[in-house]
Amino acid sequence: AGAWEEAPLKGEAKSDEDLLRLVLDYYYESEDLEAELKAFAVAHCAAFDEATVRGEFTLDHSRFHGEFRSIFERRIEGVIRGSRRTVADFYRAVASDLDRSTDLYSGRTIANVLNSAASFETFVDLMREARRGDFYWGVPLLQDMDTLEFLF
Repeated sequence: AGAWEEAPLKGEAKSDEDLLRLVLDYYYESEDLEAELKAFAVAHCAAFDEATVRGEFTLDHSRFHGEFRSIFERRIEGVIRGSRRTVADFYRAVASDLDRSTDLYSGRTIANVLNSAASFETFVDLMREARRGDFYWGVPLLQDMDTLEFLF
């Protein structure tokens, strides 16, 4: 099975703006993405004990993070390919739109959201929450009310 088969085609992303919107909407709205990441977190969260609170990590923690990122990247790439665009198209769209900081669907916002979601720190927090029986997927969006810039 192809890596992108899980992502339903929502239509062709003809413009870069359409592509950025499609990816960010998928990130925040996909129940399938959340369910797969939650299942992974629940299966591996026992390894994130009190030692991780003190910043003590093992190679297993790094391996779990790599597996988590692989799931996340596979899903995002599947949405991109399902829109009849390439991953290179997506990277170009993000890179060409890094100056806009007040638009939800800007390349800058999307780069910050995806990088934050895939970071080791965010992953560890998510795994600790899963261990406590809580699971919340998604980097919350905060906006500076004076400048209207999105904060991460």
